[in-house]
Amino acid sequence: RVRQWLDRIPRCAERTVEAARNGVVDPGNASELGRQLYSELVHADVVYSFMGLRDGRYKAYYRDVDYAREEAEPQRPDYVVQSTFWSFSNGSSASDYTLPLSRAPKPTVGPNSILEFQIDEEGLPLLDQDFSLLVEGWQARKRPWFNVTRHAQKPTWIPPYIWVPNLILGIDACVPYYDNSNGPKFDPAMDSPSALPSDSTESLAMVACCDTALDRLSAKLGLQNLGVHGRAFIVEVEGESEGLLLAAAGEGKPLPVAVGGSHGGLEDGHDTSSVDLKRLKAEESGDEIVAAVARFVRTSMGGWRAASRGQH
Repeated sequence: RVRQWLDRIPRCAERTVEAARNGVVDPGNASELGRQLYSELVHADVVYSFMGLRDGRYKAYYRDVDYAREEAEPQRPDYVVQSTFWSFSNGSSASDYTLPLSRAPKPTVGPNSILEFQIDEEGLPLLDQDFSLLVEGWQARKRPWFNVTRHAQKPTWIPPYIWVPNLILGIDACVPYYDNSNGPKFDPAMDSPSALPSDSTESLAMVACCDTALDRLSAKLGLQNLGVHGRAFIVEVEGESEGLLLAAAGEGKPLPVAVGGSHGGLEDGHDTSSVDLKRLKAEESGDEIVAAVARFVRTSMGGWRAASRGQH
């Protein structure tokens, strides 16, 4: 069941790109795109449904997960959508892209900022609310999910990283959308931090993603029938990340896959180096059973990569 749920996450992002490719959604139209992203979040069991445009603009819808209710009613979809995050780029304004809806409040704030709004059951900002300015100095095209997908030039899973603005660990499934029917056109010059979107000759117009937090993945494992002493955990098997936990559960509850946490906000919209959050290897797990299994895999099976390929 966990595998089936994971398979649905990239499909969520693919539907947004298909809507743009088929002319159902105009990526430059915030209202159309917002309805598409909101629909995916409501009907797919993900934490975020979001997109980034090549000029840095960003829009996301966020689900506030109720783990207690999910454990009590695992068959009932969680449709509690808490808020939407919007940002806009240099040369844009809050009124012409970020907040095109007549019901939305009109803030005065500088470009390249993430704003958060509480929304109603239709995905529209609530009336008479104060917006929250979460992050300044932020652009979608500088985030890991955008750049990994840009370089891959195909649908891809993004390695776990610290989300902005809520500073927790998550994984994204992302799909690129190109405005050129001839396919991807890559411009290496855009790798430079000083590169301007207006100078790009790339055909990448948008990256659409859906994702889940690592603690939610662990919670999903915890809903499985593991028995009294059973454990379930997922690790990475390639490269320097070999052995790092993606999810872990036992005795009907999630187990930690990282230690530490955030201490305040970010001085820079992209720099998360000050966030004291360290991922754990399976052997470092505080759960003795998980740690013992991991040691056995390393000493008797040649490590996780060899074990995953049947090379032991």
